[in-house]
Amino acid sequence: MTPPPRKRGGSTPDPTVRDRVLTAFVEQVGEHGLINVSIDDVAKAAGVSRVTLYRRWPDRHALIIDGFNLLSTIAPEIPDDWTARQAFDAVFARVEEPARRRQLRQLLAELVAAAGYDEDARRSLHARQQRWREHVRAIVERGIATGELPADRDVDRAVEVLVGVATHLHLVEAMEANRFVDLAWSLLSEERAY
Repeated sequence: MTPPPRKRGGSTPDPTVRDRVLTAFVEQVGEHGLINVSIDDVAKAAGVSRVTLYRRWPDRHALIIDGFNLLSTIAPEIPDDWTARQAFDAVFARVEEPARRRQLRQLLAELVAAAGYDEDARRSLHARQQRWREHVRAIVERGIATGELPADRDVDRAVEVLVGVATHLHLVEAMEANRFVDLAWSLLSEERAY
């Protein structure tokens, strides 16, 4: 009887590495700003080697994409019995603490800049925008069906306007979240908004 083949290539990867690295990265961005965070800083804070970090994230953009995706959640599933306004509030309300907003804004700005030349950054932003569009479209369609929104509302235009404004506000943080939500709902629900 022959013994089973031996595994080659070293030890089993530590399943906690991803979470530790991303948590350390986000914390480093919050403390020092994205421009001042190095791969060495992240590896040291996470308690991993640079080699381990580079095996999973071959470059800075890969780490930024995963860090951004960790911080940016779109919205919870919307229960069927919610009004369109309740669903809208759930999707658009941003109640994160100021440090988290600052981290998100820095990572999003870097991704937007990198999307011009980095295919992974472009795909990540596109996928996120698509998820936003799907959520907003469902809300607008629900609002039209229930009479909360004008029946002649142009769904495609509403989706593009709201997603564009939300993205812009994430980058510049021009208004408080609650004020933006109220303003955006007013724009969406007015008879002749656009």
